[in-house]
Amino acid sequence: MPQEAESGSRKNPLTISVVIATLGRPNEIVETLESILPQSILPLEVVIIDDSPDDSVKTAIEGIRKAFSSRAVSIRYIRNPKQKGLPIARNEGAKEAKGDIVLFLDDDIQLDDDYIKGILEVFERDPDAKGAQGFHGRHLGPRLKDRLANSLDRIFMIWSYDDHSCRVMPSFNATYPTDPEGIIESQWMSGCNQAYRREVFKELSFDEKIRRYGCEDLDMSYRVWKKYPHKVFLTSRAKLVHRYSPVSRAPKRNQVVLTTAHLHYLFYKNMDQTVKNRALFCWSWFGRIVSSFLRRTKAQVKEGVSEPAFAEVGFILEGLALSRRHKEELRKGDLSFLEKYLTF
Repeated sequence: MPQEAESGSRKNPLTISVVIATLGRPNEIVETLESILPQSILPLEVVIIDDSPDDSVKTAIEGIRKAFSSRAVSIRYIRNPKQKGLPIARNEGAKEAKGDIVLFLDDDIQLDDDYIKGILEVFERDPDAKGAQGFHGRHLGPRLKDRLANSLDRIFMIWSYDDHSCRVMPSFNATYPTDPEGIIESQWMSGCNQAYRREVFKELSFDEKIRRYGCEDLDMSYRVWKKYPHKVFLTSRAKLVHRYSPVSRAPKRNQVVLTTAHLHYLFYKNMDQTVKNRALFCWSWFGRIVSSFLRRTKAQVKEGVSEPAFAEVGFILEGLALSRRHKEELRKGDLSFLEKYLTF
């Protein structure tokens, strides 16, 4: 049962399992685990699914296991028995989880002490709620030029910030709130933290065709929202910081090409293929090219970044050309042509 640091007890409290999929980040995952220990409501267990090629993560976890045991929270370490991939690891974690709620966390986050309490509040207030995420902070800068850049992104219907909106656009890009108040409806959930009732996994699962850099978090949560409208939420009462570690990430070219192709696959999979939606999807890619060039040019001029301004644009164009050549495979869900970009 979850434990409370505060006095008193809750009637028939929901139990929560934390699932963390990791790949070669022993230092980061220890910091993440250390932010679970002070929680005002502790989880039933922490399940680690490891894709690492060595025992570095396993060794690091052994060093913190005693601290969890002293608080009656078990840590279960599992080497991923299947092919490496974040969706695969998360599905394995969901199978192993014993709690009423399955909470997926990235291995490079920092939780506020009341984070789990805030997540459980969503499910306790609405017995029909299927998903909940916390709030990982406002990233839109206060300066006018930051707001102008965000307005441009919104015009192009690419990833952007909105005051209170967490929705999926027809271009299969999404908005994220800058100033949510309490619990709000959410059409999608960020991969760094997303919680589901365990029963959801009897019907749905993370798409294992997407192994890396594929917006599997957006895909999974949006499918849950479509199946259970108005039953996925974001709460500002569960705060966290996503540190976004650079460790164990693919080269930039691989990241961009994979993301580009995967977004095409997910657009075909999740969105009605109307003329309007297809036009907005194409418009969003034009916007990505413009936005990337402007941001990279700014980084060169203001920050002295040596990478050519056209470098990322070139990777986007490569991904677009690849997606066009393999359009029918993407429509059918055949992503085997991406294998070479997964080897690095």
